[in-house]
Amino acid sequence: MVNRNKVIQAVAGSGKTYYGTHELIKDKRCLYLTFTNGNVKNINRELRDAKSDLGNCEVMTFSKFICNWFIQPFFPILSPKLEFFNGYSIEEPPENSRNKNNGYIKKAYKGHYVDDKGRLYLNRISELITSQDKSNLELMYKRIQKFIDLIIIDEYQDLTGKDFDLLKLLVKQQYFEVILTGDLFQAGVSKSSRRKESKLLEFKNESENMEDFLKEKLGTRSIKVILDALPVSRRISIDCAKFVSVKLGINIESYGYSKAKVHLIKDTSELFTIASDGLTILTYNKSVKHNLFNDENYNNWSYVKGDTCDNVLVVLTKNTDSILTGKLSPKVKPKIRNMLYVALTRAKGELYLVSALVWKEANFN
Repeated sequence: MVNRNKVIQAVAGSGKTYYGTHELIKDKRCLYLTFTNGNVKNINRELRDAKSDLGNCEVMTFSKFICNWFIQPFFPILSPKLEFFNGYSIEEPPENSRNKNNGYIKKAYKGHYVDDKGRLYLNRISELITSQDKSNLELMYKRIQKFIDLIIIDEYQDLTGKDFDLLKLLVKQQYFEVILTGDLFQAGVSKSSRRKESKLLEFKNESENMEDFLKEKLGTRSIKVILDALPVSRRISIDCAKFVSVKLGINIESYGYSKAKVHLIKDTSELFTIASDGLTILTYNKSVKHNLFNDENYNNWSYVKGDTCDNVLVVLTKNTDSILTGKLSPKVKPKIRNMLYVALTRAKGELYLVSALVWKEANFN
């Protein structure tokens, strides 16, 4: 069979959720998977707006998907044998380390996956499924096929570790269609505290081909990578799109709905002039504040992922100040670049940038 599975790259503010709920489903029985409960609500709202047949659509988190479709229906045949199901635990199990007395149990034994009360560790459910033999996995896929034609995984770049390993298995199977939607340049940026650090998707756009990169990371050459489906942002201004493209090397366009501009703050007097209760201030570290603005105006670069703001002030760091006079320094790590990209693409209004030095000089504390 031909692998129908695909990845759709979408720039910030391009209407990815709208596209996934209005354009992709086409009378199919769809299961939408996302990383956070907040995104579950967003997708459900878009489905209602699209007047979709909600009887054919279901939305859940990736973790709930594993529990409902892989673990509970097949609990008696899982390996290692877990004996009885007693729910799930959010506690962190002991990790493998040089300390042989820390309670770590190898993955060949049930104690690796369940606590002493028989509850499955939530952060090991993906590992449990990826460790199953081919025959068990085939049974799981065939059951999904009976009820689902298409699985759309939203913000796929947020999946890391064993979750990402399970994602790789899903895009290789051919029982049902899988579409991954997201923005590779937002990898490593997440509001969730459950997310663990990973270098799986550290894409260096200066020297790598995105299609080849994704196929290598997903472990299959047969998956289709679509890079031009959603290249235009509905949120940001033309000026902002040009700034991000030139300074960060991330190709993004704008529909031009916003006529706002990008403003580079040169000194403290300019900073004082734009001070306003209606301005959102984005800092790398939310604790970097001073009394010029109210506390509720502040947020982290990464914590505004998925948000749309009016006018935004981005406070740069010493390592990212280079975009004020040239391009982003190649020494900046991909994760930091991605966080800055998120911050720069939140404003539907005016975008202001201030250097770390000017911000420090304006410390009114």
